[in-house]
Amino acid sequence: MSNISLSQAVLYVKKQLKTNEICQQVGITRTTLGNWEHGKTTNPRNKQAEAFWNLYDELIQGSKEAVFARSITKLIAEYGSLWKGVLTLEKEWKKFPEWFALNRLPWLLYDHFYWPNNRKGDIIEGKKHFGHYRRKEPLFETMIQDAIDQAERL
Repeated sequence: MSNISLSQAVLYVKKQLKTNEICQQVGITRTTLGNWEHGKTTNPRNKQAEAFWNLYDELIQGSKEAVFARSITKLIAEYGSLWKGVLTLEKEWKKFPEWFALNRLPWLLYDHFYWPNNRKGDIIEGKKHFGHYRRKEPLFETMIQDAIDQAERL
């Protein structure tokens, strides 16, 4: 457990996970989580408190891979509906994560990457384009950090 207040910890966790996900993992209701967040409850039940602080610690100390995976899920939720591929981005991510990171990540991250449309649904007038359009391809490590940064802003 950390030296921050329960309400501060709830705010941090809510930036990483959806409210329903938190409630499900900890075994609490949305109302209970709201009470913790707003400081109405500062000393929750032992079992719930232990589950919450374990979740908090996991998120704080989570590996970059775990943070990256959560970020990809958020980005897919935001942009995946505009993907024109045979399989949905969700299915490709779940079944082939390494392949997905190498082949689909640029489309998910950058407006200047087309396959044949970009993540906003735009197409380049007059022709189909596959790949980066008038921009240099970023390094994979840069794309990982871009994914984490963009997901935090969603």
